Amino acid sequence: MSQMDSEGEFSALISSESQIVRVSLVLLLRTWKVFASISDEPPCSLVDRVTRSTPDVVLWSMAKVDPSTVRILQFLLDAYRKVRQVVLLNVGDQASCLALLRSGASGIVSHRATPDELRSCLLKVCNGSRYVDPRLREAPPDPASISSHAYLELLSEREREVLELIALGYTQKEVAQRLRINRKSVETYRGRIATKLNLSSRADMVQFAFAAGVV
Repeated sequence: MSQMDSEGEFSALISSESQIVRVSLVLLLRTWKVFASISDEPPCSLVDRVTRSTPDVVLWSMAKVDPSTVRILQFLLDAYRKVRQVVLLNVGDQASCLALLRSGASGIVSHRATPDELRSCLLKVCNGSRYVDPRLREAPPDPASISSHAYLELLSEREREVLELIALGYTQKEVAQRLRINRKSVETYRGRIATKLNLSSRADMVQFAFAAGVV
């Protein structure tokens, strides 16, 4: 893995469904003395391209986090640990960023980022650091950005237990009895669940729990 110096010399492989985005990124990166190439293959074929070209960075551009793309990130992480992965993300929030980081992304940048912000991310990533765009890291949960399963990563084990029992119809008193905790603790856990998942009512919690496979 080459260290990116102040001149920005490194190699990048760009993957995006949009030809305009792919070409624009290549032109931008080349102004920074980056050797950039385009992958015209679908994401599922990207692994073969990485094998052939062994870039320093794979730069993904995606509208939102897709489960199949997350699996490819994980595969690339396992097979090519020296290849850094940076994601340009249109729609995202805390949960989607967490899913991407755990799957192998070293950097996550909003599509609203400036060229200088993208360059800063690439500098950090190529020198061994991680970068998450504050606009995405601080965004409230957005159900449109990722599947419900990823949101479970935001909850502690105890919070998941409380959520499951609430979804099954237990009252707060019954939840406290089953978990052998006091009712005040149940209220606290329920409040944390509501905040982390951006849910406002018991009905919302039940709907989420079934969608995420908690029950």
